[in-house]
Amino acid sequence: MSLPKRALTPTTESLPPTPTLPPPNIESKKPELDHQPLRNIPVSFAVDISGSTYGPTLSAEKAFIRSVSNLLSSQARFDCKILPWDDKAHPILSLAQLNNLEDRGGTDPGALLVNASHNAALKESSLWFLMTDGLIPAEARAKFAGDIAKHGVHGISCVIVVFGNPSTGPASCDISVGVGVFAVVPNCAFLFCNETNGDLRVMQTKGNFNVLLKGQPHPVFDSSSRWDLLPQVSVADFATISIPTPQRLGANEVALQDSLVVNMNDLFANRVGPDQLANIFSDVSNLDSIRLTMQAQNQQADFRQWLQQQTIRPDDPLFKPRQDLHSKAESLFTELVDLRSRGQSPPHPLQSRLRAAYRENMRRFIAETQGQIQRAKERRDIIESVSASSHTSIHLSPAISPSGGHYWSAPFPSAPQPDLNHFATPQSQLVSAPSQPPGAPRRVQRTIQSATTPEPHRAKAVEES
Repeated sequence: MSLPKRALTPTTESLPPTPTLPPPNIESKKPELDHQPLRNIPVSFAVDISGSTYGPTLSAEKAFIRSVSNLLSSQARFDCKILPWDDKAHPILSLAQLNNLEDRGGTDPGALLVNASHNAALKESSLWFLMTDGLIPAEARAKFAGDIAKHGVHGISCVIVVFGNPSTGPASCDISVGVGVFAVVPNCAFLFCNETNGDLRVMQTKGNFNVLLKGQPHPVFDSSSRWDLLPQVSVADFATISIPTPQRLGANEVALQDSLVVNMNDLFANRVGPDQLANIFSDVSNLDSIRLTMQAQNQQADFRQWLQQQTIRPDDPLFKPRQDLHSKAESLFTELVDLRSRGQSPPHPLQSRLRAAYRENMRRFIAETQGQIQRAKERRDIIESVSASSHTSIHLSPAISPSGGHYWSAPFPSAPQPDLNHFATPQSQLVSAPSQPPGAPRRVQRTIQSATTPEPHRAKAVEES
């Protein structure tokens, strides 16, 4: 999806947030999805037949298709479609015509989407395989990433398979053809297939395809990564995956984890409600999906600008209004003042209860303030981590590593960080400072001090009732 250039409106957030409702047209959508086993669903294979696939790559692609089709029911095999592409779309083939595949021209996966028959075949599928061996120019990659959403196929589960010879490490594996798809598809797997022996390794997974990791953590790529240390899978493992019904998403919508759907235009215009924003930040993989979506479309600068705006600024504890739990302290204070005004001495238990109420209010206030500072620190750490990840080349496998798992030889520049232990309060906010205990008589303070005298003077408070 291509996001329009616009001025980003700065926002700040304090925790806990004041309950507010998002604008009427902004909703947090969590659709309930049906699931089916792989053997019963319609499947399409989008096969790269560019000239570079000549020989072992094309043979490996054909062998992969045969292996997957063996997992399908007879009806599903009959319904299978093979969608050949290079720099244009070629006639759709059935499984029986698999051996008709031949290497041909250049590499432009966008041909899959602009061709009417290929586009229709993808939309009729519950799962599609994007099979490729090569890289594409940055302009073609950005256009393909935007067209995936524009043509409405980003709600369909997808398995991306890069075919190649593992002579170099995983960190140098070119992922440019598939990264735009992986960014926006919520249920997706990114695999590498050794074209010499069919060995399959997991490069990254999302959603329902996380089961392919078999309990292992998500792979992280750096210069020390090795193919034999990545999770190994077989085609038979696909039979264990439950495939959700395709989601029909708008061109500007992205489905994140837990079936959360966000409108990217609303997100970057800061029109998303606080609850939905909190849901996004509750899972770093959500931010990684947004990051990859923007990187794939060469809009990472806009993403970093928006990300820095999501910093949480804790309230200044010196001037933050104190909350009186259930108005208990105010009630007790009023009772004590009333007794004094009638010339009666308040009973000792009443004074003890008032002191206890004040202590409880202060305990809660300190706990809330410390909680705000801790949540602000956690948000700051997430922002730093995801922002650093956005500097990674979108063409190489480290881009799909989860944020926070990278090894950096030098820190990336980031925005200045606020000192969470020091708060500067604007003069306009000083009126919020509490001037007397709840329920006390009105109190007026006058500061007697000469503004022209260089020597400091002690301020005197004069109380008037």
